Amino acid sequence: MLIAISAVLLFFFSKAYILYMIVIFAALGVLFLILLKRDSRNIETEASIEIEQESDREINCVFTVKSNKALTVTKSIVVEFELYNKMFDITKRQKAVFELRDKWHTYKIPVGTKLCGELSVKCISVHAIDLSGVWQIRIPSFNAESVVVYPDRVKMNIILDDVAAAASREDGIMQNRKGTDPSEMFDFKEYKPGDDVRAIHWKLSEKMDSLIVREASEPSHYEVALIPDFGYVNVDEDTSPDELEKAVSVTAALGEQLAMQGISFCIMVPTDDGMYVHEIDSINEYDRMIAEILRFRIRDKAGDGLKLFMSEHMEEYFTRLVIVSAGTYKQEFNGLEHQVGITVVSVTGDIDKLHEISRDGARMVEVPLKNEEDTYRIVI
Repeated sequence: MLIAISAVLLFFFSKAYILYMIVIFAALGVLFLILLKRDSRNIETEASIEIEQESDREINCVFTVKSNKALTVTKSIVVEFELYNKMFDITKRQKAVFELRDKWHTYKIPVGTKLCGELSVKCISVHAIDLSGVWQIRIPSFNAESVVVYPDRVKMNIILDDVAAAASREDGIMQNRKGTDPSEMFDFKEYKPGDDVRAIHWKLSEKMDSLIVREASEPSHYEVALIPDFGYVNVDEDTSPDELEKAVSVTAALGEQLAMQGISFCIMVPTDDGMYVHEIDSINEYDRMIAEILRFRIRDKAGDGLKLFMSEHMEEYFTRLVIVSAGTYKQEFNGLEHQVGITVVSVTGDIDKLHEISRDGARMVEVPLKNEEDTYRIVI
């Protein structure tokens, strides 16, 4: 703009000093561009996601900008980034301008989302801007980062129904797993220091010319199937994000209670590729499982979990089926209630305290959307 104004003045007044001004402005512009390119080669950016649990789970993007050398003409950088919540399939783009004053800068930006699930930050572009504000040069972007945002805790106490609890262990799913049951052999492996010498298979060791150890099996029983069977549309009604968020929290609380009580169970998540099944027999396995579950995208429609469960005849392997729903569960059981005990835990905004009814032989438990102070007592 200065060069353009000077050119107009030169046209009307034809003064030599105006021509000198144009040359100086042009030279400064070229110099700033050269120095900005030099600065941009030394600038690096990093990003991370920070969760402040103490302040109502506030989520921030933390950007770090550093330079190997002192910057000459770089005034600021402009970062355009994308936040993506995989579970809720929500994408949000933001742009931020950071002023640069020394070689190391850290900036914290609230991102304004409190939904649980895997949250990732991805760089769209980073540009360095010079002191004049005329030039901007793209600099290398930061790598994508992600973090798992855990749901709010729901106070819950699970009680096993006496009738269902009396079911034979053989009625549930039995899977041979590596363990300590000497009655059945699971596999063989090469002997390592610390293995039980009584488990050495001497005849096989002689043939293999090395010590081979028997691995026993432990029949692990999974009597409870836990299915988060909610979606954005529940038959003919849209499900609110708050109900979906609370349904995720209830699913996590049910799984945690089952694991803490030592009840082996399977969580089954409907996906585009069929039913994802994860077996949990300890609290440590539950901790690993919940991080995986929070990376799955919520289904478009509720009820896919029950359809997959019935189509694969999984009722033959369990004594109890626990379904979590966002909103009133409207799916039909089609006689399934006569083959397995069914408990449906629904999150609804129409009630202010726990409510339980019976429908088609299934136990229907409604959990209020609000009222986080209560401890919910649920019989399965």
